[in-house]
Amino acid sequence: MIASGSGDGTIKLWRVSDGALIGTIAGHVGDVYSVSFSSDGSVIASGSEDGTIKLWRVSDGELLHTLEGHTGGVASVSFSPDGRLLISGSYDSTIRIWRMADGTLLQTYDQETTGGVLSIQFSPNGQLFGYGCGDATLVMARNPFWRRNGDVNGDGCVDDSDLLAVLFAFGRSGSGLPEDLNGDGIVDDADLLEVLFNFGSGC
Repeated sequence: MIASGSGDGTIKLWRVSDGALIGTIAGHVGDVYSVSFSSDGSVIASGSEDGTIKLWRVSDGELLHTLEGHTGGVASVSFSPDGRLLISGSYDSTIRIWRMADGTLLQTYDQETTGGVLSIQFSPNGQLFGYGCGDATLVMARNPFWRRNGDVNGDGCVDDSDLLAVLFAFGRSGSGLPEDLNGDGIVDDADLLEVLFNFGSGC
């Protein structure tokens, strides 16, 4: 399917094979400027003239989170390739980076954003993001939250310290745990396997 934002504040879902309208999601109080699917296709993010970003479950259109903080319309939204982050660009001349697990605002970025941020996108590996501004410039910047798969402590090397971190936190649950590498809310076998499969990467 594809998704489109509308001036009536709705998001419409279309079947690619025949162009049929298969669903309408409503909730914004302004034009919807931008929509983006998560990497696994389960969530849609929408950025609106009303200054908010909304996260919707694709299967039933359920509203999962409303992200607030921008003081102008949200012109563009993009998920990181690993699905952990959402980045947004706004006419308020800021970029905001959000944690998908709980909708927490992680950072506000305003370098070289003159004229507002009209378009934004992560690089395929998530290490960089690029954005276009109203002053006709295109900027590349480093993602401050990029990390290798399995790199719990963010030092660029997947090693014994990452393995120990997961083992010591094994069984813990909650949002935002650094050892919860897949963001499912619990430190378990899946996180341990991610470290083991990537062991030695970047070292």
